[in-house]
Amino acid sequence: MSNIRCSFCARPLEPGSLRYVLMWKLFADYDGIIDLEDDKKLEATMVAVEAATPDDLEDQIYMESRHILCPSCREEILDTLASLEHQDVDGNLDDGNGEGEGERKLH
Repeated sequence: MSNIRCSFCARPLEPGSLRYVLMWKLFADYDGIIDLEDDKKLEATMVAVEAATPDDLEDQIYMESRHILCPSCREEILDTLASLEHQDVDGNLDDGNGEGEGERKLH
């Protein structure tokens, strides 16, 4: 019996069975603006930085992870992602040009 399980539902995955690898990266976006005029905001930020651990600070900037998925969880994740309102990296909304009802299109 395999010790490999779906990372989301914990279902055991038998050797040779269909499974998927989900890898994701999440990182901070920076628009190039730092408000140095607001002393209270700057001070609060510095206090928060000093109180945080290096790992916590790193997680605020960049995270990545890898998960094994069963076919059911793969479908559920794809459906969830497809249902989100998508934006491009500049914040522009997806034009919704009609990929067809019930058809999954991820950007």
